[in-house]
Amino acid sequence: MMPGGRQRPVVILTGWLGCHPRNLRRYSELYDKLGWNSVARIPSPNSVVAATTEGPPDVTQAQTDKNTAFTSLRESRKMSEIEKLALDTLEQLQILKCPYFMVHNFSNGGCFLWEWIKFILRQKPAASPLYPTIDSENLQKNLVGVVFDS
Repeated sequence: MMPGGRQRPVVILTGWLGCHPRNLRRYSELYDKLGWNSVARIPSPNSVVAATTEGPPDVTQAQTDKNTAFTSLRESRKMSEIEKLALDTLEQLQILKCPYFMVHNFSNGGCFLWEWIKFILRQKPAASPLYPTIDSENLQKNLVGVVFDS
């Protein structure tokens, strides 16, 4: 908590391929000194490799028959591991009720996770009920920056 009872902003640290939580500790400590809470997310090597061949679902087909097609698309496909991690991250941000957040991506592993976070944020709940637990419009308003760190 910040003075006045306000929540601290949150930075999502997305780890590189082969990263371990201890590798992100110094970045978390740096952000803590700057008044930010941090959430570390490290995609598994398998999920990063799979993300190079699999992409987000094709929602253009589903947009013709909105509710039926999206419900069917959501139920018929299996979420990838990296997609689940992105969804879990955004759900945690909603629980934390942070006033704003940013994403600090490290290398390819972090960027693949960022691509999924970005995809989910672009889905409008009314037009695309693929992710009914996510308030994408509110989260988009609270996203204040993205850092790409080699």
